Amino acid sequence: MPCGRPERRSRLERGDRILFSTDDVSEVFDTAGAELGEEGLADFMRNAIIAAPTGIIDRSLEQIAAFQHGPVTDDRTLIGSRPSSFR
Repeated sequence: MPCGRPERRSRLERGDRILFSTDDVSEVFDTAGAELGEEGLADFMRNAIIAAPTGIIDRSLEQIAAFQHGPVTDDRTLIGSRPSSFR
């Protein structure tokens, strides 16, 4: 159980993408003080896939920057992968 969260397993299908992020990516706040959160980040990533399948990371970071009120205060890392082969 890394980070105190239960382990989850999913079967990947051809064309799936895997996206990893550090906590500061989802722990940003808008002008009203609302946190983006994990669900908000997932929505941004889904929108980015639809808008620009080859630029998911850049588009997601653009959406986060537009949402966020105030300066970046911590590291911000997104890593994307698309498995290329299946058994």
